[in-house]
Amino acid sequence: MFEIKKTKSGSYHATVYLGKDAAGKRKYKSITASTKREVRQLAEKARMEGAPTACTYDSLTLAQAYERYINSKSNTLSPSTLREYNRAAKMDFPALLPYKLNQLSNEIIQTAVNEISANNSPKTVRNKYYLLCTILKAYHPELRLNIRLPQKKKPKVHTHTEDTIKLLLENADEKIRVPILLAAFAGLRRSEICALTPADFLGNGVLINKAKVRGEGGYIIKQPKTDAGDRFVPMSKELIKECKKWKHFGMDPHELTKRFCNLKKQITVTATFHKLRHYYGTQLIIQGIDLMTACSYGGWDDPEVLLKIYAHETRTQKTDDKVISIYTAFDKKDQELLHKCSSE
Repeated sequence: MFEIKKTKSGSYHATVYLGKDAAGKRKYKSITASTKREVRQLAEKARMEGAPTACTYDSLTLAQAYERYINSKSNTLSPSTLREYNRAAKMDFPALLPYKLNQLSNEIIQTAVNEISANNSPKTVRNKYYLLCTILKAYHPELRLNIRLPQKKKPKVHTHTEDTIKLLLENADEKIRVPILLAAFAGLRRSEICALTPADFLGNGVLINKAKVRGEGGYIIKQPKTDAGDRFVPMSKELIKECKKWKHFGMDPHELTKRFCNLKKQITVTATFHKLRHYYGTQLIIQGIDLMTACSYGGWDDPEVLLKIYAHETRTQKTDDKVISIYTAFDKKDQELLHKCSSE
């Protein structure tokens, strides 16, 4: 149904709903005429002509479905996510792309998942599959997927210690030294470091309110992906002073990674640049900073992320001994109580 209203000019107006287009967006038509009768006639005609037919997405190929889904999200996705989705549309399941949606089955998709599992980690396979599921749910909801994914494997943890960070800094050139300091002692991400300017360093810390990421046409400066990424990080005056003297503000993230990898090979260090942030998160926990405050410094949305990723790295023989002592202390008190009772 539609409602006819009289406008200030004396004419009559109605907005007619025509259904949804191929991308699932609602379609409307605005109609204005001099009389109610004329508006009603035009509106009924528009409804008849624009009424959705009994079409489905079965004729779409999976490649077309990827493209349609990405286009429908293009105004809401970040540049880096949009670039990753476009890559996924071409590379994730190449064997499935020519299939029409109504040709896909659990058996065909399972075979494709098995094929990519041979050369990808379980986590990567799951990420590829979840995007595929989202697209199929949008354009072929009749297909009930029941796919067996590779089992998760506990990753080998390569972290930076005080010794490796010292070794990195001793061998770092002028371009990579400050990024290492900012990641290890202020918890900055690669994209955040590359977006910094000298003006972002204040009297007692650094203001993080932007990131340098790769878009479709090259690197761009954008706001942090989440509200938690927009933050102020306290820093020592000595560290601020060294950072402000850095002559390479605006470095591309790709160059930063390349230089760090070259440095790693030179001194035989295995952990990645991002693991310097893990060191920072671990130190926050060791220093007894409460979780919510630690999250505000490091730019984490969820305290669970901080615990899940970093807390395991705080385990030492000293903490193991404390856990062991829980029973020892209890047993000691119990023995003392028994001795006291027997003596009475």
